[in-house]
Amino acid sequence: MKKNILYLLFLVFATTSFGQFSIKLPKVKFVDYLSEERGFFVRYGQFQINFDYDVDSNNALAIVKNPQKHIEKLKKCLNIAKEKNINVIVFPEVSMSLPKNMQKDIISTMEKYSKENDAIIIAGTFYDSLRYCKNVVVMPNGTYYSYKIRPSIFECSPLAKEGMLFSDTLHVFRTKYGNFLPLVCVDLISDDANYMVRNLSNKGLIDMLVNINFNPKSQEFMREASSMTVRHPLFVSLTNVSLFQQSCTLDGDEYGNTSLFGSVNSDFFREKLAKNIPSCYKTEDGKTLQPAYKYMLGIINPEIEGLLVYDINLRIIRTAFEANAPDQGYPTIKNLEVVKLNF
Repeated sequence: MKKNILYLLFLVFATTSFGQFSIKLPKVKFVDYLSEERGFFVRYGQFQINFDYDVDSNNALAIVKNPQKHIEKLKKCLNIAKEKNINVIVFPEVSMSLPKNMQKDIISTMEKYSKENDAIIIAGTFYDSLRYCKNVVVMPNGTYYSYKIRPSIFECSPLAKEGMLFSDTLHVFRTKYGNFLPLVCVDLISDDANYMVRNLSNKGLIDMLVNINFNPKSQEFMREASSMTVRHPLFVSLTNVSLFQQSCTLDGDEYGNTSLFGSVNSDFFREKLAKNIPSCYKTEDGKTLQPAYKYMLGIINPEIEGLLVYDINLRIIRTAFEANAPDQGYPTIKNLEVVKLNF
């Protein structure tokens, strides 16, 4: 009798415990644009720009503080992107959180630019009328809206009809410029979304993770990005706003640090790249990066507005095991530079 009771208790506990692990992972939706014309080297550009936001009294969510000034800055960025022949243009989180008529106009401008220049624009986020956070992705074949899955602490509210709502769908864009997955801010460190990224990478379904931010804890995200690229065949880009703060505060409230992480071919290349990375991320000898930031390839300091531009090699996302593979092409990334912007 005693054994039967213990067995029943164990069975109830096991069933209850299983229920705790039955939450569904995010769904994945695929969007295609000429993926059969996939390129060799393609150019990405990440814009670290300065702007601030107000809190909308209707829903307690962010809206750009000076929308007209912000829109003019976005247009100037598009002109720079054209000069630099950038294929995939990335703006920070909140960039599309604008009054409806102004949002419509700038998206229309981006759609025209995208078609005329065969470019993709990851334009940034806004909150729709239902309080979902949407990220605008403009491509020559149409405009798409991906979702932020989890709210940050700044987007939560204990009150009804306030704060961002959870979502359940990630979007993978399979394009001539590579397969990329946009993630917004804290989704990078969300267990569910993070797992999906690593799983998609292991299956060879994404080349680039594009994480856009309005984020005061940039270094935590940098360490996560480096960890991902150490373990997985993947580039990870982080695009944040600049608030003109001092760099290297190390876990202080530090915005900026727009950066790229990935694999390169040799220690020689790593040392060359490390010369342009702040000393606080390096080992004592200054030649290599600390283990937590091991796969950082480039960074824009928080003090400036800038553009991080580079070409990634879609034939060899991760360093080849053999040196004799010329048809794959070397290196994994080239033409990396930081361009200081003077608006």
